[in-house]
Parts: sequence; structure tokens; C-alpha cells
Amino acid sequence: MKNQHRKIILVGFRATGKSSVGRLLAAHLGVKFIDMDQILTERHGEIAAVVAARGWDWFRAREQELLAELVGLEEGVIATGGGAVLHRELWPALRKTGLVVWL
Repeated sequence: MKNQHRKIILVGFRATGKSSVGRLLAAHLGVKFIDMDQILTERHGEIAAVVAARGWDWFRAREQELLAELVGLEEGVIATGGGAVLHRELWPALRKTGLVVWL
């Protein structure tokens, strides 16, 4: 993996294949695969249940916190959640620290 692209961030709408492509790409490149939806589920519970109990605003805030946390990751392939594109304030940092690919 080239030094300037040691981290690849996959973004796009729901169900566009970010997780599937991310797993394959990470395996091919020999780097860690990170699935944001999986991490959010591990930390807070099933997404549908969390949204039903706490609302979309609360969930999007947790998503934004995790995305900001992953900006600091040095390498890997990150499959973002479908709502990650809503966090425009993080776009410059994501572009600066990795290769962002829209699926």
C-alpha cells in the first residue's frame, strides 16, 4: 500500500456494498478491516433498536464520534455507515488522512 494511502475510507448510501468490498479490499491489501456499523452495534446495541429508543439525532452523534475517532487510524480499510456522509465537518480530515472512495 502506498504511504499516502495507508487508510481507505469507503463511503456511500446504505446497501452499496461498503462492508463487502471493504472486507475483500482489506484482505487483498493485508490491512485491518473496520466496519463502523459493527462497532456501533457492539458499543450501543442493534442500530434499529437504538434509533427506536433514542432517535436518529442521538445515533448520528455516536456515528460522528466514531468517525472522528477513526480519523486518527493510520492504516486500514474503513466501511462507514450510510449516514457518515452527513458529517461534512469531518470530510477535510478524512481526505487528509486517507483515500476516500464513494461506492
